[in-house]
Amino acid sequence: MKRKYPFPSPVVGERESPRAQLARATIEKPREADVLDKILAVWGTPRTRSTAFLWMMKQRGDFHTFHAPFGQSVYLSEDRKSDRAADHPPKADLNYQAILNMLESHKGKGGCSVFIKDLSYHMDGVVDEEFMSHFHNVFLIRDPAKTLPSLYSVLPDFTEEAIGYETQYRMHQIVLEASDS
Repeated sequence: MKRKYPFPSPVVGERESPRAQLARATIEKPREADVLDKILAVWGTPRTRSTAFLWMMKQRGDFHTFHAPFGQSVYLSEDRKSDRAADHPPKADLNYQAILNMLESHKGKGGCSVFIKDLSYHMDGVVDEEFMSHFHNVFLIRDPAKTLPSLYSVLPDFTEEAIGYETQYRMHQIVLEASDS
């Protein structure tokens, strides 16, 4: 039985349809004019489904994507804020500024913008107006009534600091104040 599709076939005879050509060109060849001037950053708390958002951005093909790049600073750098990886020697190339420089160096490469998804608590004590000015900031918020039980199911000994609501609020305030000036 021949299957009927609701959309026209992407191939017409021996050549691609105009719709397929446009889709392929858009995905394969980002235009330099489309490159963002700043890093696009989604800041979330644990269990906000931000990783799903990251995967969606990765599939677009026009972004260099990075999953929690500043987490390395928290656990593995000379700037570390956690003893969770204390058995690893600290590395200067994972300090906050080094990670920011690395992200900045990817802007425009291959005609792509830069997208990061990171956790707000990774930024505790680090963010200020100058730091936040490197990003187009998006704050992902999920109802705590859903976030906290979900976090508890995977990390029953989490702390209030590891959630990051307070840090996320401070980050948001910095961005708001900077936009007023």
